[in-house]
Amino acid sequence: MFQKLHLEMLSDRSRTETYRQVILSNSASLRNKVVMDLGCGTGIISMFCAQLAKPSAVISIGCHIQSDTYVFHHTFHRMNKTGPCPQKIYSNQARWLRESERRLL
Repeated sequence: MFQKLHLEMLSDRSRTETYRQVILSNSASLRNKVVMDLGCGTGIISMFCAQLAKPSAVISIGCHIQSDTYVFHHTFHRMNKTGPCPQKIYSNQARWLRESERRLL
């Protein structure tokens, strides 16, 4: 079921193109920043960010809906143990994706 959902999402050309357009139109705000895609699924948004926005790094974390909280907590716990992240992580992606998607559709 999990893989079927990803296949359906990737097959939805309109959705995928909207993601690409939104990232492209917001690329200046991501350039040279660290982008974290938590719950990256297929990694399509991470890939578009890396290709189109030229951030300094893209951190992609795949997680199942039942383990989102654990993975999020564990990731930041490990980051704190190994030292601070060298830059702030731009994590406002979901908000501007929603806003821009509304404008495009």
